[in-house]
Amino acid sequence: MALIFRGLLAALVAVALAGLGALAALLLTALVGDVVGTGQQEGALGMAGVMGAMPLGGIAGAGFGLWLGWRTGGKISARRSAAITLPILAAAAGLALWLWPLLAPPPPRPIDPFEIQGARPMVELQVRLDRIREPGGISVLWRPILHSRGHPRLVGWAHVPERVVDSVSIFNLRVELSHRHAGRVLELRWNSAPEGAYLFDLPFGEVPTATADFGPWRRVDRVAEGGAVRPAPADLAVHVRWRVTVDPDRVPSN
Repeated sequence: MALIFRGLLAALVAVALAGLGALAALLLTALVGDVVGTGQQEGALGMAGVMGAMPLGGIAGAGFGLWLGWRTGGKISARRSAAITLPILAAAAGLALWLWPLLAPPPPRPIDPFEIQGARPMVELQVRLDRIREPGGISVLWRPILHSRGHPRLVGWAHVPERVVDSVSIFNLRVELSHRHAGRVLELRWNSAPEGAYLFDLPFGEVPTATADFGPWRRVDRVAEGGAVRPAPADLAVHVRWRVTVDPDRVPSN
């Protein structure tokens, strides 16, 4: 038992002096560099201290600590060695347990299947509203944005962005889904009034099911105007519908 506590004391002293030796070697390197005029160009002096002097200082301190601790442990009783080493080990164990949640690496982020498979769902949306007569085209008048858990993503216009049927404009939009998020919201913002927008809830889940045709028209859910969001009036004739396609051969966009 006496040899065990003597060895523990030697190990503790070695660890302490290894740290002090490494720190002293780093400081000595910086001091010598200043005296001889070695510059800090591209961190050369710091690299020399960290990669060269600190390991040597740590090894020297650890060796001296083992010798000093073993020699000191031979001159004191086993009870006194235990009284020195056990509280230090208990304090170190408690500190390690306290720091472990802070220093432990975070759990890995779940891999999004859209990212690793390359078969991201493509959502085609159609927005139907009264004919817009202002000049400039819809890409100037409107800015569509898809919100997924607070992460906005601009929505692209289709190749034929607008068609008119019986004085009603139908906007054609396309957006690629890159993450599995539920609760998506399509925001059709008015460029002429940045605080105004139509908001559509898109309840097609984290992983939308592919559909061959467009679904039924769904009326706008909310209206943003003047910095406030309110339910859409019952007589507001603005609707959206969508369909989802999944092409495994399509190259995902970033």
